[in-house]
Amino acid sequence: MLIPVRWCVICIRRYLTLSIILIVCFTSALSILLYKWTELDVKLDCLTKLNAEPLTTTFGSPVLSKTMDIKLQQFTARELISQKFANKSELRLKWLRQKVEKISQKVRRSQPVKLVEQEGSITHPNYNVHIFYYAWYGNVAVDGQWKHWNHEYLPNWKKEDRKIYPTGMHEPPGDISSNFYPLLGCYSSRDPTVIDNHMRQLRNTKVAWKELLSAKGNLSVRGTHLDGIFLGLLVDMQHKYDIKKSHFDGFYTYFATNGFTYGSSWKNWRSLNKFARQNSLLFVPSVGPGYIDAQIRPWNVANVRHRRHGKYYEVGWRSAQSAQAQLISITSFNEWHEGTQIEPAVPRATESFTYFDYEPEGPDFYLNLTKWWVSEFSKKQEGQ
Repeated sequence: MLIPVRWCVICIRRYLTLSIILIVCFTSALSILLYKWTELDVKLDCLTKLNAEPLTTTFGSPVLSKTMDIKLQQFTARELISQKFANKSELRLKWLRQKVEKISQKVRRSQPVKLVEQEGSITHPNYNVHIFYYAWYGNVAVDGQWKHWNHEYLPNWKKEDRKIYPTGMHEPPGDISSNFYPLLGCYSSRDPTVIDNHMRQLRNTKVAWKELLSAKGNLSVRGTHLDGIFLGLLVDMQHKYDIKKSHFDGFYTYFATNGFTYGSSWKNWRSLNKFARQNSLLFVPSVGPGYIDAQIRPWNVANVRHRRHGKYYEVGWRSAQSAQAQLISITSFNEWHEGTQIEPAVPRATESFTYFDYEPEGPDFYLNLTKWWVSEFSKKQEGQ
């Protein structure tokens, strides 16, 4: 008796891989058998319950009634079985969609910010609030060619991602490199009418803006007519020391995606402001209404931040004020590629794509919301 057992042990050691395969096959076969057995039990149980109910006549024909009742029994049994053994991923996807819809309905019903326009009110810009403005757009009518509205899809920087994404250029005016569509259409940044329109919109939001200067070369501009306030972009934590060492006047965070960088993470703003005060630097956190760049970086899903009807923008503003920031920048007025714009957008759809919009609040919702938050920021500063 010992010899066959020892022989089996030797065989298993020599043929370990084959033994594992045989065990897996046996386990799979057993699982299939149990599945079929359970399926048969459900079907029999269903048919038993249905047979216990009295058969009724349909249209006065016992034969037709019997046939239809049998079909009903088979259909009900299949339905119960399919419900019992539904794919888990499909159920989870359905649950997530229902959850998102519930959250969306809650957001629509809630009114955290009341935008009240007082008649005859005078708009006074707050020069402690700045906004990023992009003047790189062009169209055929003004510039003779499309600029930026036809931005190409950018290559994936995630080497481990093997999915296939769109490539090539967008084709304005129907297909543009943004998930939103501007109220003014595919405008040119050189169009005086457009510029005047943009400046009026910014004036009404009480935002003061100007182009940031950058020093080039090794010659110092301090104390000259070229001197100004120079801010460095803080991405990683160690950048605050680099900015101090390089004699910048302060730093800003720019990115509208909370958590994308150390600087753009709202939870770090309080400590960054403390460092700035201790070293006589300006701290300028950047708030944005949301972020989505799927029309130029379709693979960058991880950094998408949905607007949630102004909720995301609200948390950004509250985080900046909670950090005791004295200066705030907004990303952005019209960076359409990354979906951070507050410029008016309108609903639009083509055969292959539906653009996002600001509905049901309307095209001017984020201009009005910005105006409200700038007013709140001004009141807070006046009370200090």
